[in-house]
Amino acid sequence: MDTAVLRYLRYKPLETEIPAVRNPRMLFLVWSNLLMLASYNYTYNLPPGMCMKSEYMFLTMVIPGPSNPKRLIDVYLQPLIDELLQLWHVGVRTHYLATNQAFMMRAALMWTVNDLPAYGMASGWSTAGIMGCPICMDDTSAFHLQHGRKACYFDCHRQYLPQDHPYRRNKKAFIKNRQERNIARPRLTGEEIRVRVEEYSSAIKQPLIHPPGNGTNHKWTKKSIFWDLSY
Repeated sequence: MDTAVLRYLRYKPLETEIPAVRNPRMLFLVWSNLLMLASYNYTYNLPPGMCMKSEYMFLTMVIPGPSNPKRLIDVYLQPLIDELLQLWHVGVRTHYLATNQAFMMRAALMWTVNDLPAYGMASGWSTAGIMGCPICMDDTSAFHLQHGRKACYFDCHRQYLPQDHPYRRNKKAFIKNRQERNIARPRLTGEEIRVRVEEYSSAIKQPLIHPPGNGTNHKWTKKSIFWDLSY
């Protein structure tokens, strides 16, 4: 096996909200951003038990409250994105212990692992209210409850079932007296999403302005800073 292949690294950011910490004088939230590190050899070279150890995790930032940064999280992520671009295009001089030689290490971001609120902040697609589903996006059958007007996604999943699935014909277990005949739209590809967000500004350039049509035609709140990456 070519040792050069084993040197390349992949990162998996995990964004999560640390529960509110009560203090006699304040109540605050802390948003953390972790990077999990694993060497890459077509599959993860490190076993899961090692990937989850503290020595392979990096706390890249801690964002203090009193509230989460929402779409403005890109401001805090900008230094991380700059470093990822450097690791991709230039690399960092690193000592390889196995051969006792130095080399230019390159790294790439594979994917992010988020809870739903953090996904909305990172991706730029708001996950709140109608059209909040990042899979259905604007092609949703969600509705407002009659009393309370809260968004409801009940019975939105049957359109993803095979056309001959018995649940599609079930008129009792889901919305009464309703059969599901619609076929879900295929999930958008990365290129299709890129075309949609290309015309929108980032939260860094226009921190107080949402894209036109937000909340009516779509739920995009910004062009995510992750689109600045070259891959």
